Amino acid sequence: MEYQISEPLFLLAGVKYQRNELTKGYDVPGYWPPAFSSTAEPGSAIGRSTDEFYHVPPPPQENVPDALLTTTRDVGGYLQATFDKAPWRFNVGVRYDKNSVYGSVVNPRSAIIYHYDENWTFKLLHGRAFQEPAALQLWGGWSGRFANENLKAERVQNMEAVVMHRHRQLLHELSIYNAHYSDVIKEEAENGGERDIFGLEYRLQTPVSNPLYEKDIELYFNYSYARPKSGTHYDHDEGQWRLGNADLGDIARHKWNLGFNVPFNAHWNFNIRANYVGSRELYLRNPLRQSRQIDAYFLLNSALTYHYDPFSVTLKVLNLLDKEYLHPGGETASSGDDFSQRSLGYQNSLIPQEGRSFWLNAQWRF
Repeated sequence: MEYQISEPLFLLAGVKYQRNELTKGYDVPGYWPPAFSSTAEPGSAIGRSTDEFYHVPPPPQENVPDALLTTTRDVGGYLQATFDKAPWRFNVGVRYDKNSVYGSVVNPRSAIIYHYDENWTFKLLHGRAFQEPAALQLWGGWSGRFANENLKAERVQNMEAVVMHRHRQLLHELSIYNAHYSDVIKEEAENGGERDIFGLEYRLQTPVSNPLYEKDIELYFNYSYARPKSGTHYDHDEGQWRLGNADLGDIARHKWNLGFNVPFNAHWNFNIRANYVGSRELYLRNPLRQSRQIDAYFLLNSALTYHYDPFSVTLKVLNLLDKEYLHPGGETASSGDDFSQRSLGYQNSLIPQEGRSFWLNAQWRF
């Protein structure tokens, strides 16, 4: 519902209802209990690499058994008021959500925006939000992944200040923020600890004179700094979490991107983007945290587009320099990197990324 109460005052409201039928377990024929099997005896699918023959168990049932299904319901609503009278704008809102699994959450938000003149704008933003537990973390746990039906929603409270300034053709934007997370959903499928992220972001946009065509070249740049802290740290010797502040890991302190968009004529356009990600510590739970970090890397990506309405064809070359680089592993990232021994866990501690790749995309709009 949208309602204009008066010239400066505007209301926005809405309601939500959602019903989901979700899978809460796996049908794994022939695996050991407590895995569920609808078609095979426990252990009948387990073999050794030295066995001469492997007996394939029957497949699961075509339809998911009722024992592995669950139904959830979400109901909620929100209300937001905007008061807009130059040079000020005020936004105030609240949202309520209730889920049949993790309970209810109330999240307010507010914003004050001041347009000083045509060149300067100031913003002060505050908001709260939540991240509901994924179905994968609520149900379906096994020896390689934890699950917990009693998980609560993870919550965050964010404060942000933004300054925007236009100087001739240069558009600058600087934002400083602090986010506080509580009831953090950790990879063990449990709520525990708090986390804080302090950061800033800077953006620059400007047109550049184009000697090839009447349309300007677009130049854009952004830089971000992030300092994530955790209220708990992982004791690798004891194999458990303990209270005490520590750098969270996996998030680079420094990142920047630089790009140029160059139109050659009415049909041809070239884009090139540079991306830099600084070095970073690994996540607190990652077993490699104590012995190594992820090195910084620099990437170039490009795209050449031919457009003739209603057709367009784009050739992309990603990782133009064929750079070898790594990303941190997901979840517990527990496998380690000692390839002379059995893996410590199921999730990779480090994930190699793609080298140079070529992509051809064709579009027809009608």
